[in-house]
Amino acid sequence: MRHVTCDSCKRELSEDSEAHYTVKIDSNKVPNRSALTDDDFEDFPEGDSVHEMFLMLEGDHDDAGEPAAPSVRLLRKQYDFCEECYIKFSADPLGVDRVSHRRFSAN
Repeated sequence: MRHVTCDSCKRELSEDSEAHYTVKIDSNKVPNRSALTDDDFEDFPEGDSVHEMFLMLEGDHDDAGEPAAPSVRLLRKQYDFCEECYIKFSADPLGVDRVSHRRFSAN
């Protein structure tokens, strides 16, 4: 018998006796696919445009003066929840509603 712990409330759940929920998060980078026009080819001599377009589509081109993009770590996570914690999670998965919007006086 495998033991599972709720990742929110830390309650121990047994896989056979109690219903629990698994949430999997798998993030992927969506490539920027801008539309190409004839103007994109004007600056390249004949014959170089195919190679330059390949580099642009692959994202390997180096534009002078632009800072390098920061490296982003993609997520692949799995969380187990008891039924009560899953109900709370599914109502507000990103935690937007949990953030309190405090109003301060105009002092």
